[in-house]
Amino acid sequence: MGMNVLYKTITTTTAELAPNSTPLNVVATTIPLKTGDVICVVTPKGQVFKTEVTSNVAVGSTNIPINVKTNEALGIHNDFDIPKFSAIFIDDLDTQKYSRRVSQMYINFSSQAAASRFWTTFSSSGISNHSWNTVTTDTGNTLNDVEEAIQSVGIVIPFDCTLVGMMCIFYRVGNYQSTAALFHGTPIYNDLNDLDMTNVCNVDADNSAGPDSNYSQRPVKGENLIASFPLSAGDILLPAFKGTTDGGGNLRISYTVILESDKL
Repeated sequence: MGMNVLYKTITTTTAELAPNSTPLNVVATTIPLKTGDVICVVTPKGQVFKTEVTSNVAVGSTNIPINVKTNEALGIHNDFDIPKFSAIFIDDLDTQKYSRRVSQMYINFSSQAAASRFWTTFSSSGISNHSWNTVTTDTGNTLNDVEEAIQSVGIVIPFDCTLVGMMCIFYRVGNYQSTAALFHGTPIYNDLNDLDMTNVCNVDADNSAGPDSNYSQRPVKGENLIASFPLSAGDILLPAFKGTTDGGGNLRISYTVILESDKL
């Protein structure tokens, strides 16, 4: 009855319906139908007819008025009877919503490097190596001229989805605020081109909840769960971090990136 479409039985016919006839006589309906609703009729022999309801049907009704016009795409095929005990189906919207429910994917990794006021990202080993040593000359919302070796180890997006955001834990040696971010771009595949990447999820270390107001040598949480940025298959995300000042010792960060999709 069509790929990727789910149906449920709502009633069955109680009498044969001759060609070019209406309404369908059925067991009392358990759900209401509205004018224009599309139903499927499946006979005991497996014949399938698709038609539309031509007026509202209340719960408990024992007949369903249907379109019988042969020149319309949703009209019953008038060359066949619809026998008794034929099943009446309708789109199972509840099941479809369940089958298309949102699912989430989590990507977790960590970094460790000396703090800098410039964005710092990983080396050519990507997120698999916690020691990050690519220090850029950028401090704003763009990473300029990201080289091919770094692009090639970015977090590659396997299917169209949404970046929900990111949660981090910061551990800073020194009482300075730190920031992590995800930069987005799409490489020009199979070509030699540097890439400018844009900050699409910014996460600041946040100690406002207390009990202390110090950033130094303690776990400090940061989160941004409202990024809501659309991603396409083949895009890459580049995580990076920076401090408010140079120096101030070592900065360690644990990252959890959250992606969301309604694909099964």
